[in-house]
Amino acid sequence: MPSKKSGKSRRTTSYSRSKGQNSLYGPPPLVSFGWLLGAAATAVGIGAAGAYLVLCLIFYQNQAMMIFHPSKTVAKTPASAGLPYQEIALDPTTSGQPQITGWWVPAAKDAAYRSDTIFFLHGASGSLSDTVAQIQALHTLGINVFAIDYRGYGKSAAIRPTEQTADEDALAAWTYLTATRNLPATSLVVFGEGAGAIFATHLAAERSVAALVLAQISPPAHEIFEQDARARLLPLFLLAKEHMNPVPELKRSSTPKMFLEWPEKSGLGPSVTRRDFALAAEPKQIASLPVASPEAVANAVEPFLKQILPVAH
Repeated sequence: MPSKKSGKSRRTTSYSRSKGQNSLYGPPPLVSFGWLLGAAATAVGIGAAGAYLVLCLIFYQNQAMMIFHPSKTVAKTPASAGLPYQEIALDPTTSGQPQITGWWVPAAKDAAYRSDTIFFLHGASGSLSDTVAQIQALHTLGINVFAIDYRGYGKSAAIRPTEQTADEDALAAWTYLTATRNLPATSLVVFGEGAGAIFATHLAAERSVAALVLAQISPPAHEIFEQDARARLLPLFLLAKEHMNPVPELKRSSTPKMFLEWPEKSGLGPSVTRRDFALAAEPKQIASLPVASPEAVANAVEPFLKQILPVAH
């Protein structure tokens, strides 16, 4: 039976160990307000940096949606305006599946420019259905008209359009005209309106054409992006994949060029067109139209055609 002294000894030893542990590790540290404030600031900083990176990623992946506003609706065709036409299906890839829809509107057999063609490239909004009036007005000049819907528009393949895909589609259409229809490149006048003027300029820099008609040129991508307050917070020079800037090609282009501008509510279109005209190389000319009617456009284009195309006999 253990003695009382022995029990006291054990209690003393236990107390000594406990006291030794407290002495070894000390009391729990106190967290200062400054440390808490710093930790909170760090957490907020990490969260803000993460949110900023997410915003950058969203912009990088979806920036084309700020430029392109396609419609898949085709409510009108040239037949709606009483014009005979042929619907054309093109493949800009090697898939073997038609992906681009186009309209071939032939000139009359006795038309002045029956051997020549206006290749029409519409803007970044809507579809070919919205261009029937323009096509009809250009056709009255006595010339064939060929127009396409880029992929993502109208009956063309359902993709998300970008500057690159639109350029590929314009090139595929040029190849169709020159290789399948056997039209001389010197008989092709490429007419681009809005964003289409940019794609037309890119095409003329890659392939031979008789002339360019550039109507109400769209602003470059960075100016479109900067209209969005969120985009102005981002390093656009690092993130931008879309450029939409025809100026480098215009400065080098020796192709005859006609620029068309007209008043616009935003005031942006005419200034961009005139600015690009000033930077473009010769030969060039510009016409300022009082209104943006298809008839006014056709009337402005007619004397230009007489300068660059021989009249058929």
